[in-house]
Amino acid sequence: MKRKNQAKEALVSYLSDPAKPWPSREELGVTVLGEEDGDKIYKLFTDGELSQIESQALDQRRKCYAGQLSRVDQGLFKKAEAGDTSAAKLVYQRFEAWAEKPEKKSAPLADISEQIQKSWEPPLQDEESTDAKS
Repeated sequence: MKRKNQAKEALVSYLSDPAKPWPSREELGVTVLGEEDGDKIYKLFTDGELSQIESQALDQRRKCYAGQLSRVDQGLFKKAEAGDTSAAKLVYQRFEAWAEKPEKKSAPLADISEQIQKSWEPPLQDEESTDAKS
């Protein structure tokens, strides 16, 4: 169990560093855990455990660059306030979850006419009006 805890700490520590790349799990087994065969990582951890380790490391990684993102956001707001329409659009997309509505494509008149004809059913004739005609 001690080996597993040490390996977990090593993985979280490595993956938490934003300066380092995010390698595949097999590469982690070789580079971080020092295994000759990268697949041995699956003998130490299940897929679920590896997912938890990656999630924990990603949360820590995000905390490392939260300050930088804040400065980027401030710069984006300044550009939007100065009248940069693309920056304003990005502000709304990022902070208001806004998305442009896709343009509606109008169907050609022939398509509409064809759809109407397919969906149209002639009215039912009542028996009295057909008897009166006979």
